[in-house]
Amino acid sequence: MKLNRKTLFTLSLTVVILIFGINWFVNYADWETTRRLALSLDRLNLAVFAVIAVLNALIYPLPFKVTTKNLSYVRAFVIRQSSFAIANTLPAGGTIGVAIIYVMMRAFQISSVASFATISISGVFNVMMTLGMPMLSLVLLAISGQSSSRLVLPAIFAGILLIIMISGFVGILRSAVFGEKVENLFARIMKAFKSQRTISFTKFRISTYEILKEKWVRLLAIGTAIQLFMFSALPVALFGLEQNIGFFEILVAFAFARLVTLVPITPGGIGTTDGLMLALLIGFGTTLPAATASILIWRTVYYLPQVVLGLVSVIFWQLKINR
Repeated sequence: MKLNRKTLFTLSLTVVILIFGINWFVNYADWETTRRLALSLDRLNLAVFAVIAVLNALIYPLPFKVTTKNLSYVRAFVIRQSSFAIANTLPAGGTIGVAIIYVMMRAFQISSVASFATISISGVFNVMMTLGMPMLSLVLLAISGQSSSRLVLPAIFAGILLIIMISGFVGILRSAVFGEKVENLFARIMKAFKSQRTISFTKFRISTYEILKEKWVRLLAIGTAIQLFMFSALPVALFGLEQNIGFFEILVAFAFARLVTLVPITPGGIGTTDGLMLALLIGFGTTLPAATASILIWRTVYYLPQVVLGLVSVIFWQLKINR
């Protein structure tokens, strides 16, 4: 397989950032104190982490279950966890993950239109939640009687992007003219690859619009729950380590660090997200070892179980389709 210049550049950039990011993280942290702090957590904390890990895994497939007709929870679980493992472990894993989702859904007899609709809705809601969390966290921080003026401008910028995104997405779904243009473009691309495959963007547009009109409240609630459960291990770790930091300050650090994942340079934002989160937590008064330990615990609780489940899901799916 030949690699073009863009792919080589992306892979090289990913490797460089991973090396420098992890090297900075390793050399900057007091690992002996970090290890001691992490081991000082009591059994109740560990039990809470276990519950959080289970709930994260169980709730993550729900957007696919809600948006896709005739897709069982088990199949939604297999699809979502498989794509999660790929997106958060491989360079350019996000793109590969989307392709895997489509292939799996087609293997489970979900139509092309329904598959594209589910992928689009899930992706858009994930980006919307990521863009909306910084402004929401700052508002909650202000209500609690605190403030962080240096983060207001980035939050406003993210909010503007969110408004543009929502307006654009709704406009696209309601525009028949745009649908025809996309359908013709897709047909030309398929023709260039000498493929007879086609997709009716008009059907996709109508299907997606109807799903959103009927289920947007459920999808918003599920998306919020996914974000909060993803976040939940971080305050449990910091409070377990007896750090003098407020709940909403932790939420602000989490929300702004998560913005980095919108530019998928490294898998799961490894190094980039962690570095920004570390700086923000320290800025709010957390000690360096405690902030480092908490981020590592958060990574372990949220990412590790789902990556393992994802790898198992990929194997399960392969065995299923090869019967």
